[in-house]
Amino acid sequence: MGYRKNWFIRLLDRVLSGGVWQQIGLLTAFIASILVFFILIAWVGGSELFGVEGCEDNQGLWGVYYHFVDAGNQYMVSGYKKWFSLLISLAGSVLMGGVLISTISNIIERRVEDYQKGRVRYRKITDHYLIIGYGEITLSLIKRLLSGENIPVGVLKEEDSPNPERLVVILTKQNVEEIRISIHAMLSEQEERRVIFYSGDIESVETLKTLNAEQAKMIFIQGEQREYGRDSKNIECVKNLSAIISSCKGVPAEMQIPVFVQFDRIPSFSFVQKLTLPEKYRKHIYFLPFNFHENWARLLWSYYRHPEEGYRPLDYSVITSDRDTFVHLFVVGFNRMGRALTLEALRLCHYANYATRGVKTKITIIDKDMTELWDFFRTQYPYLHQIEDVEIEVVEARVEMESVRERFIKVARNGNCLPTVAICLKDPDLSLATGLNLPEEVYAAGSSVLVRQELQCGLASIINEVNEGKYRNVKAFGMLNCGLDLAMARDMMATYVHAMWAKGEDGKPLFGEERVKALLAKSDEEILGFQQKAVELWGELSEERRWANRYSIDTFDMYLRSIGKKLIKRKTKQAIDRGVLQDEEVQVLAPMEHCRWMAERTLSGWRQAKVGETRDDGNRIHTALLPYHVLPAEEREKDKNSVKNMAIFLALEGLEIVEQGEE
Repeated sequence: MGYRKNWFIRLLDRVLSGGVWQQIGLLTAFIASILVFFILIAWVGGSELFGVEGCEDNQGLWGVYYHFVDAGNQYMVSGYKKWFSLLISLAGSVLMGGVLISTISNIIERRVEDYQKGRVRYRKITDHYLIIGYGEITLSLIKRLLSGENIPVGVLKEEDSPNPERLVVILTKQNVEEIRISIHAMLSEQEERRVIFYSGDIESVETLKTLNAEQAKMIFIQGEQREYGRDSKNIECVKNLSAIISSCKGVPAEMQIPVFVQFDRIPSFSFVQKLTLPEKYRKHIYFLPFNFHENWARLLWSYYRHPEEGYRPLDYSVITSDRDTFVHLFVVGFNRMGRALTLEALRLCHYANYATRGVKTKITIIDKDMTELWDFFRTQYPYLHQIEDVEIEVVEARVEMESVRERFIKVARNGNCLPTVAICLKDPDLSLATGLNLPEEVYAAGSSVLVRQELQCGLASIINEVNEGKYRNVKAFGMLNCGLDLAMARDMMATYVHAMWAKGEDGKPLFGEERVKALLAKSDEEILGFQQKAVELWGELSEERRWANRYSIDTFDMYLRSIGKKLIKRKTKQAIDRGVLQDEEVQVLAPMEHCRWMAERTLSGWRQAKVGETRDDGNRIHTALLPYHVLPAEEREKDKNSVKNMAIFLALEGLEIVEQGEE
């Protein structure tokens, strides 16, 4: 039959192109076969054939061996036996010399080549960081993991003792040799030794099984840079990894490995936030989806912002209930970064003077293809009109047009306005040129100007160091080496938010305000008990509810600025009493919290119930999506409790609310 033809040649090719042990096995078997062949001839030919003087027993067998391993033994024989010894010596020289040396040399060369190309696998690696795929932020992630800093582990706490020798394993189907060259200049020699590259496809289950994922400390699924269908492949990788980890023997039932999953596109990320993975996929993994662009938006303006980097909040001047001051955000370029900034502003910009004076936040989005882009955006977020305290204006134009520049000038001259201009153009050079050439009035008014840059080098690095003069409020953002702040993934405070609302079987709250406040004055063991219960409740929560609790934290520092307060590190447990908000402060913050909640629910796809409709969680219909002043009393009480509990959440994190200027 056809499939039987050349079977030996095919088998030989597979063995020769196989692993080290296959090649050594083949060579050993071949040498043994030749030796056996000559020994049989010696046995049949008589004891004197190939005999060696001085060997009284089994002269023929020893003769074959001596001539095979050492051609110099031919002087011991004479006559016709020289021809047979010559034949053995030639076979031995070829097999024990040339073939053996070339095989060993080939094994070494192939090992080096396999290592350089990422084909080597290490079966006993444990307690490692695993990165699947190589993307835009992988290098910065490697630097962070190798730095030895404490980073979040799971939900409850940060890693107590980071291991400076922990390995980073990276799986990618890109050219490993080129990636090694690209990171060589960014890592020290010692750091490079801790990075292992595996070549393979993240879609291959067999490849994923070689990663020792069940032994990993953390897993980061990033996908391949600029790959088609990247987000879908990443979520499929989550499912495959979960199945692999669950099938491993000896995996503790309570073990949950933090799995950070990157979603490149805002629509994909928004969908995943509403999607709860089936229980079988969440059994041993703690699912942490993230989007690079949203991360940057939160780092700029939310509770997690980095003021030491010079980034000011959108309300960089205090907005109180008795002032007409308002935020006006310009987003230039409605790409992925522009959309992320817009969504974050919609979640954050809810101020005290809307309830008292009807003052709204304004967002102006400028793009040369605005009509098409806005239509697509509205299909994803169809109920934006429910966010009543934010006014959105879209402008289809180029930023350099005179009509656009006149808009900037008009806003900059408005004494009640706090302008922020975010330049999100794709071309970093064009973005920088635009940010540095806005109308003079923009800089003179002290407006914040944010310029998107991929790399923090050159002019961008210089600009971020300027603290005076015309460009003192111009800052670069969006750099690839800063967009993944793992501190945002530490969900402990979000678990507190949920625990305070959780109810028992009797319908009563499991943790009331007074009970938790009392815990703060007690022992660390009792506080730990509350934390563990909060984590347990968190594990039962849907992905959408988790994100609702995470987003509720983003406005905490903005709320405090609105009532003239700030946060400091708390020194004593009893200090919580000093940080409790007064009733008049709660009255100011409650309408702001309701507007924030309405915006978050709206962006999650919920709509206001029509006349005659009741709440329907399945179809995302809510009866409380109403202006604060027409809410029933019980709904208003929920908003008041939310801001009251803020002091408790912060105290559990070691922070205290104090007056501005107080240390």
